[in-house]
Amino acid sequence: MIKKLLAGLLLVVFTACSGPAADDELPESSAETGPQGSSSGERSDVTLTVESTDAGVVVEHLKEQGLPIGRSDGYSAENSPFKPLTGAHLYQTMAIFNDTRVDPVALEDSDVLKFDESGGIVETFASREDLRTRVRQIEAVRALAAEQDTELEPEYQIRQGTILLRLGHVMEPWTGEYEQALASYEG
Repeated sequence: MIKKLLAGLLLVVFTACSGPAADDELPESSAETGPQGSSSGERSDVTLTVESTDAGVVVEHLKEQGLPIGRSDGYSAENSPFKPLTGAHLYQTMAIFNDTRVDPVALEDSDVLKFDESGGIVETFASREDLRTRVRQIEAVRALAAEQDTELEPEYQIRQGTILLRLGHVMEPWTGEYEQALASYEG
């Protein structure tokens, strides 16, 4: 009986440590761009496992790593200024930030920063499945825009654990800096 219990426990530990299942298509940490998600060529081998945290804390970590982040605004899924794509937002927390190398742009009729023209956004999720679902939502919106001949600017995504860092198209020269800074975040 004890041997069976130990064998079962070892199987659970081995399964948990062996990484994502074969159908888990998103890597631990990656930088991607555009509607097709083509690689930017800057691929990190970082395999940190970071569980969800507050997006504002992640932004503070990025600042501590020397990134020139100016203004940042934090939100929960409940008080987000953005309309959810489905019945509710998938992220738990979100923080929009301005990189001071770029002039901040605000959304019309709002004091909220427009991340794709000002810097970036950090979204945190309860699970990796929620993050994967969110990435699929973003890809679907981009595909729909392409079908309607609406050109969207590229977006750079860096994923680590249950954190999604999205950088606007103006951030292209600095995506490697952000990827490196996020890789050092241990939660």
